[in-house]
Order: sequence, then structure tokens, then C-alpha cells
Amino acid sequence: MIRAITFQRVLFVLLWIGIATGMGFLLKAAWDKQGAAVCKGYAIARNDQDSFVFVKTVEIEKLIRLRAGGKIVGQTTAQFPLQAIEDSLETFVGVSDAQVYFDNTSRLQVRIEEQVPVARIFLEGGASYYLDSAAQLLPLSDQVAVDCPVFNGVRWTGNRPDSLQAVRIVSLARYIQADSFWSAQVGHFDLDEKGQFEMIPVAGNHRVQFGTATDPAAAFRRLWLFYQQVLRPQGLDRYARIDVRYSGQVVASRTRFSARPDSAQLRKQVEKLIDAGMKADTTTTLIKPIKRAT
Repeated sequence: MIRAITFQRVLFVLLWIGIATGMGFLLKAAWDKQGAAVCKGYAIARNDQDSFVFVKTVEIEKLIRLRAGGKIVGQTTAQFPLQAIEDSLETFVGVSDAQVYFDNTSRLQVRIEEQVPVARIFLEGGASYYLDSAAQLLPLSDQVAVDCPVFNGVRWTGNRPDSLQAVRIVSLARYIQADSFWSAQVGHFDLDEKGQFEMIPVAGNHRVQFGTATDPAAAFRRLWLFYQQVLRPQGLDRYARIDVRYSGQVVASRTRFSARPDSAQLRKQVEKLIDAGMKADTTTTLIKPIKRAT
């Protein structure tokens, strides 16, 4: 009886040794096959399928050829140090992440995630940069011109970003980009020596005081109600200065400044957007009465 049990155990052990050996041979064969495979092509794209802003396809190709030993198509896949390629791509300006891998057809897939510019700033000295969604500085691109809200007169000591002001610029820009009306109506922002924001509209000879823009959503909401209730029926030029700095109210002034002509087409576009917004907006009253300074 003891011999029968021992014999069964030996058979059991031999069976698993055989299975393990077979698996090892299969894995080795698969590994050898993969190592012998050659790159049959490649694709380079942004993860969001948009156009590249900062990197150039030719620069990516050059890097891959350098890492792979001179060529891409026809080179054995084992010659591609995928992790090293990813690490090198992530050192490119504007690249936040890179993924490099071979698909099941032996095509090299390169996926790049770029930082997305949300605002363009002009420093007082004339230099210009982008800010991304994390309020990080980005250089201008020679690939494409990014259409985003513009902020003039930014004053940063030694061209070093003021982090709080950068965050507020990004908040304003993101709010504008998320709203079709303000995307069409906001021309640009000017910043004064105290860091106060002033909006210059596309249509209408008025300027809007935003102060330090600590709460863009609330300020734009007050301004939108003012456009609905006052400027739409009375005209975009009724008031020269509009102040939305104070919670629950709007202060309007007729004090004139140098007028800036705008076309009838722009006015019609703004009025059309206001009409569309009014149909979708059921709010018709302000928190507090509008103050109109004469």
C-alpha cells in the first residue's frame, strides 16, 4: 500500500515536471519568435487624435531611429528599447506622457500626450507664452497657432510666473472656452499695474472690470444677466464701463473712453447668441438691483 502511494506521488511529480517543461519550451519559442519579428510599420499620433502642438513627427522619428540603431521599418523588434524611447519622448517640451509599444501585427505604436494650452499671455515687456490647464508656462509653437483667450500686460517679476495670478488666468480662460457666448464675445483681457483684470469685448464699445477675478463663474453670471436685461434692449454702447467685481450687483457707468468700431456683423452675432442663451436660461432676475452710475 505504501509503495502504491509513493508510486502515485512520483507520477504526479513527473506529470507536473513535464507540464512545466512544456510550458518553458512554449514560452521560449514565443520569446524567440518575438525577438526575431521585425517592425512592419509605425504610427505616431496624439492620444486625443488632435494635431501636434509642440513636437514634430520628424523629431519623434529621428529619436526612434537613433534608439533602434538606424532604421524603424525592417528592424527587429528586439532592437527597440521601448522604455528608453518613452523616457526620451517625455523630455520633449510640451509632452506630458508617451506610450510606445508593438501591436499584434508588429507595427510600432507611438502615442503622445501633450500639455494643452488654455490661455495665451503677453508680458509687459513683449514676451509671449501659453499657460496650460495646470497653470504651467509653455513656449509658443512653430507647429500651430492655438486659439485661446488672450491676456495682455501681465507683469511678472523677472518673467517668473505669479502662481496665484496664473491660476486665475487659467480659471477665466477655461470658463470662456466652455461657453459659446463668451467664446465669441470676449476679445481679450488687459491687466493693470495692480493685477486687476479688464475685459475688452468683441462687439460693443464698453469695458468690463473683473477685479482680481477670484470667482469667474459668478462674475460672468452677473455680466450675462446685465447683457440680457440692459444691453440687449438698450444697445451694446449704452454704457462705457461695466463693473462686476461686487457680489450680487453690477455697476455701470457712461463715462466714455476712446471708442473702438465694431462691425454690424459682429453685433448681430452677439445679439443672436444672447437670444439663444435667453431661450435656454430661465433666470430673469438679479440677486440685487443693478446700479447704474451716471
